[in-house]
Amino acid sequence: MTKVEPVLKWVGGKRAILSELDAHFPSRLDGTYFEPFLGGGAVAFSREYSKISVSDANQELIRFYEVVRDHPTELFEVVSGFPVDEKFFYEIRGWDRASIFDSKSKVQLAARTLYLNRCGFNGLFRVNSRGQFNVPFGKKTSLDVRMEKLLALSRKLSGELGNQIEIMHSDFDSVLGKARPGDLVYFDPPYLPLSSTSNFVSYSITGFSNFDHLRLANSIEQLTKMGVRVLMSNSDTPRTREIFGGLGALISLNVQRNLSADGSKRGKVAEVIFDNAGRL
Repeated sequence: MTKVEPVLKWVGGKRAILSELDAHFPSRLDGTYFEPFLGGGAVAFSREYSKISVSDANQELIRFYEVVRDHPTELFEVVSGFPVDEKFFYEIRGWDRASIFDSKSKVQLAARTLYLNRCGFNGLFRVNSRGQFNVPFGKKTSLDVRMEKLLALSRKLSGELGNQIEIMHSDFDSVLGKARPGDLVYFDPPYLPLSSTSNFVSYSITGFSNFDHLRLANSIEQLTKMGVRVLMSNSDTPRTREIFGGLGALISLNVQRNLSADGSKRGKVAEVIFDNAGRL
């Protein structure tokens, strides 16, 4: 089995802190590894467990990974034909505002996802209340998409690298009906905000609210009672500790984040890794 790199940029992505996170993951797992907030997939795609189940509530994201798995060469050919300029960026961004969207193939839609991710501001994936992509052009001059990375991820997702992997479009709590003792679930939800101005949850039409974090805490409690190991990443805030602190250990991490448009405001922020191992 082999670790592979993500092909999408993602807000809150874990690529830069994988070595810190790895210390909290078992090196060997006999059960199934579940990751219900797949996002950019940095953690999931670096796992070398034999059985993996990944999911996300973002349907467009799951469709993208299905195309990477099944049609990586065609995806590369389509996205490589897209010009990198502001006019075309807004033209293709507007597909979801017109009937043309339904006439596009899965490969074309996946190419759009990859193009907007690479050419949009800061690699954001954000939609409005109507589910329309609304990130502005990032003033890019080239499209950094590599065929070898797409092929490597395709092999990982198709099981060619020695693992069995399942991809699903579902809400995070669907894991409750599938996980069993001996399994491991890693939750990486949209974070609780560090401040009133830093809240970013618009990955899907429904977003991710304070109530959803309470739902997540309930899911963690149920999984713990089932004997399932749970890890979770989140922001280190008083609200995080209030909601999740009684469910297991919260270990602080300092993480470099680059989301702010103002470069002077980018820097290390406090995050936590949650672990229920002490309650199993």
